[in-house]
Amino acid sequence: MYEYLKNHLITGLINKLGGTNVEITKRKYITTITYDKICNGVKKSCRESFFDKKYVDIRVNEINNCEYDKEYKINQDTLFLDFIDIYLKKVSMKIDPYKKYEFYVSLTRRYIMDYFEDIYIKDITSTFIENLSIQVNNQVSKYGNKEKVISKTLKNDIKFFFNKLFKYATDMNLYDVNPMQYYKVQNSSARYLVEWDFDTLNTIFELCKGTRLHMFLHCFFGTDLKMNEILALKWNDLYIGHKNIKKNNCYAVVNKKIKRKKISYINEHRENIIKQFDPKINDEGSTRLVIYKIENSKKIHIPINVAKMLIKWKKVEGRKYQISYEEYENNDLVFSLLNGKACEDRIINKEFDKLKYENNLPDVKMSRLEFFSKERIIYKEEVMTIRDFYYRTLFYDYSEYFEIGYIKSGLSYNNNIIPIGTNYRSVNLKDINVPKKKEIDLSKMISLIKNNSSLSNELTSILKE
Repeated sequence: MYEYLKNHLITGLINKLGGTNVEITKRKYITTITYDKICNGVKKSCRESFFDKKYVDIRVNEINNCEYDKEYKINQDTLFLDFIDIYLKKVSMKIDPYKKYEFYVSLTRRYIMDYFEDIYIKDITSTFIENLSIQVNNQVSKYGNKEKVISKTLKNDIKFFFNKLFKYATDMNLYDVNPMQYYKVQNSSARYLVEWDFDTLNTIFELCKGTRLHMFLHCFFGTDLKMNEILALKWNDLYIGHKNIKKNNCYAVVNKKIKRKKISYINEHRENIIKQFDPKINDEGSTRLVIYKIENSKKIHIPINVAKMLIKWKKVEGRKYQISYEEYENNDLVFSLLNGKACEDRIINKEFDKLKYENNLPDVKMSRLEFFSKERIIYKEEVMTIRDFYYRTLFYDYSEYFEIGYIKSGLSYNNNIIPIGTNYRSVNLKDINVPKKKEIDLSKMISLIKNNSSLSNELTSILKE
């Protein structure tokens, strides 16, 4: 498998054209040309990426004829897609890091091309840009057979690229004014925030049973650990032995985090870097995934149910090297990839999003799960957190599925779903109450303000600002 990927993604078709070595690498969305050119008597290695195959052949011919910086005529009758391609080759490739340039090529191929099919530069009006902004705000991406609205980050990436495109077009006097002034940004505050509930929580646990995501969610929901703290945990950070379980004293010692950091930061803080993970082959990015020390260590309690699941999880993880298709790297991490390397938060989030959209679940945010777990409820006249209530009454041990779940590498399950409200629920959720918050006595507050002249004057001055 490794050799196949290597040959498919890295080793391209090599031709000798006019004395210039041209390497063509074909990938899923883009094609990359790597070649050498002479600049002021110095050989320089160059790379260019294309989202349309027809431009590959054109560019190879240009390279063959040593027309590295050929100028293209651009006017009102130029197709906007051709204008984008010219901008990428003549501007972005020169001013942006290659990784950023390649990202723009992929972004164009996947999300932007469809907006400008058969559209010429002269066709772009204020109305067109207004409609474009609406389409971007409602843009969808596919997860298998399902579709979802693209993320806010991706929307901002698209808008940022549009800004660069139209500024360049305006600077070339193709437009009297920058058309992007008509681009309307969606008000994010108007978005409806979907909150967690017991039904959603139980459904998600059932759907991802036995997977890495399932174990991770229990650690995130059942403890006060942050995402980048969980993914940095090593087995010797956990105290979940028989004695700890017997005394209900299971805990994790947190003294490190995992995060992607800039290379400049890594070089300046070498003393705090515990582990730096090597990038993918030929990765020229400016960041690296690292595990680093934090200033103050802390102890985080682990519920008994979660501790028992972790013990089972460790046994399953211990056999990972037997099925890894790559050379296995043992980092003793609680959560890792199939090859033993560190697992990033983006991978966990991707698995979580995939599960939601494949199963038509409410679009809850994983970050909100932390707040949901800490909410207080009243059950049988006892005040407790939702976390405590869950592990006392609703918990169902799915650890028997870890073996098969691991082999499926985090993929979701779509069958044998336990209907919500049956089988393992041992309590009527209608019996749960939310503690009443203490009411504020407004009349008393007003009286206090009136009788305190300095406080009254300060409040008056604030209101006048």
